[in-house]
Amino acid sequence: MTIDTVTKALAEARKKDTQFIDLWLTDIQGNLKSISIPPGQFRATDDRSELLPRSFDGSSVMGMTDIANSDLMAYPDACRLMRFPFKSNNLVLFSGIRDWKGMAFYQGDWRYQLKTKLTRIHEDLKYQVKIAAELEFYLFLPNPDGSFNPSDAKGYFDLATISIEQELLAIIVTDAEQVGIRVNRAHHEGAKGQFEIELQAEEPLTMADNVIALRHIVRTRAKEQGLYASFMPKPMMAQEGCGLHLRLAVFHKNSDNNALYESDLKTLSIAGKSAVVGLCRYSRELMLATNQWVNSYKRFQPNTDAPNYLICSEHLRATSFHSGFSLDNDAYPVQPSIHVTHPDAACNPYLAFNALISAALTTQEPYTWFDDEFFEEKLLEDSKMPKHSHQKIPEDLGQAIEAFEKSELAVDIWGKVLCVALIKQKRKQWHNYQKQVSDWEIGHYREVL
Repeated sequence: MTIDTVTKALAEARKKDTQFIDLWLTDIQGNLKSISIPPGQFRATDDRSELLPRSFDGSSVMGMTDIANSDLMAYPDACRLMRFPFKSNNLVLFSGIRDWKGMAFYQGDWRYQLKTKLTRIHEDLKYQVKIAAELEFYLFLPNPDGSFNPSDAKGYFDLATISIEQELLAIIVTDAEQVGIRVNRAHHEGAKGQFEIELQAEEPLTMADNVIALRHIVRTRAKEQGLYASFMPKPMMAQEGCGLHLRLAVFHKNSDNNALYESDLKTLSIAGKSAVVGLCRYSRELMLATNQWVNSYKRFQPNTDAPNYLICSEHLRATSFHSGFSLDNDAYPVQPSIHVTHPDAACNPYLAFNALISAALTTQEPYTWFDDEFFEEKLLEDSKMPKHSHQKIPEDLGQAIEAFEKSELAVDIWGKVLCVALIKQKRKQWHNYQKQVSDWEIGHYREVL
């Protein structure tokens, strides 16, 4: 943070039509939290090296800390400033978290953890990481009885006539571009009422912020049109789920040389194969970070767009990782990347990106090993299906919790405190779900048992 960025933030805050300055952060599940400050109370330090923080109760934010360490401070990040074109005209700044002594609160600040990981990769491995994202969501029409129907009956790329949904999509994309979120394209997805917005590649921390901001834009604009936007991984049984498809690229520091591919940009390098192996080997035990809901695991069904196996192929949809996909970015227009399809649209992007980057780059030293069992091209016969448990998507949240609980890599990434907090929250969710009696059970068993 520089004096110039701090000065710019103060100038933006003092525009006469600014109602509030909102400091944004998320809970461990990725749900947005906000502290609203009147413009007159928004100030910087005397030397203008940073903006003054605001205190809050960290124990009231899910997964952040316990009551014994609840006095925390939200520090506005002047480098991540947005003004959404909504009626409120509030200025938004993403925030870091520190304790009451001003020390970074690493164990409960997943945004700072991702930022720290990227700094270490840049300094130690001499890499810079880029991520492009495809965010899927549904638009629903609410009914008087409280139920919802898909907002339209169209399919993939359909545009028969101008509709409320298409006009809404245009508004969302315009809003996103206005706050600095670079959109590559937007279109109707394959299911009724389902849409996708594809974002151009960014540094992972910026992309994580953009995902949080874009979900807010989508929900806000949908509500204005009388629609309900949902990023639920599997909102309807008979239709496709909502994924957050990612394209991961790694470049050598201060250059546009692709580290994952050979100079022909067609063949994975040794470092690229190591990255794929790391993703395949560790993603199952880290899925509590990329897919942390009971509903997340209902998305992974045979014969759907969602993957079933943590293996790399070039084209097969049943695998989560694909090599050779182009990275759409102004600076790297023809660079290939690794396509990752198992994260869902409702994840905490700070946790999810840290998990994937750590899995990919954990094996980068000494750059000497890879295993062909993770590069399966023809999963067409039962005999060719993966036999190892780490190659399969967990069947439910319970399996994901068990795998995460045993993961040494998870503790290395986030520390024991955060891992325990996440496991506690997810186990509570899983136990509450298991106690429920579903409509399916009632319909099938009530009269016959």
